[in-house]
Amino acid sequence: MSGHKRCAYAVFAAAFLSGLNPNTITGKSLVAKSDGDDADKRNLAVCRDKVLFKLMDGDKLGLYNGSSLDKSDGKWKDDYDSMVGFAEGSELLMVRGTDKVCVANQELSDIKGVKVVVDNAKKALKLEDVVLRPVYADANELFLSTPLSFDDFTTDLVVFDRQGKLLARYAGLKNDPADWAVTRHYLVQASATGDVLIYGRSDGKKIFNAKVNDFVPRYLFSMGGDMILACDNETKFYILKLE
Repeated sequence: MSGHKRCAYAVFAAAFLSGLNPNTITGKSLVAKSDGDDADKRNLAVCRDKVLFKLMDGDKLGLYNGSSLDKSDGKWKDDYDSMVGFAEGSELLMVRGTDKVCVANQELSDIKGVKVVVDNAKKALKLEDVVLRPVYADANELFLSTPLSFDDFTTDLVVFDRQGKLLARYAGLKNDPADWAVTRHYLVQASATGDVLIYGRSDGKKIFNAKVNDFVPRYLFSMGGDMILACDNETKFYILKLE
């Protein structure tokens, strides 16, 4: 399992614990076993009030709402392999294969209405190889990350509109595998070495590019508005408000 997925599963576990003490997580309880052996598939997402994931039992879609688990009637589909959802709506942003950008909706105990927005991102980005990962979506824009090559670890952020037109591309931290997060006003990347990169979302200008001192926010997750959930190298969690 990749580091990103390990953190994602940690967030899933932390979100549904039976007991909380100050600065301490206690009382873990098992929800279900998930098929997380394939590091190429990010089979965990949050959509509205549910956590979506691939069940180990029967390879079905599982949906957990904090108190009960629902199972889809159908099998986990290839369309679901890489996706992110959002607490404020039912939409999911997906990548089919490595460069086909799709959107869909979570309805009841299923995912429906998969629509291809960008059929060939590799061509649009003029790259020889593309492995897109969904990051964030809103009413107008779709944000995805992609490594520039397989010889280094530089990961850019790309933006498409709802018609599949490439709008922007943001240069990432050099030679450093890192997560991206998109907030209302900012585009943020953080690395395992403590480097943080921030762009202004409205004008695309770089407004911060330096190391932070107190912790290493390696993994980032958007929480809505300008709030970010950050997980550091020691698996500590922080809620950051960008101002």
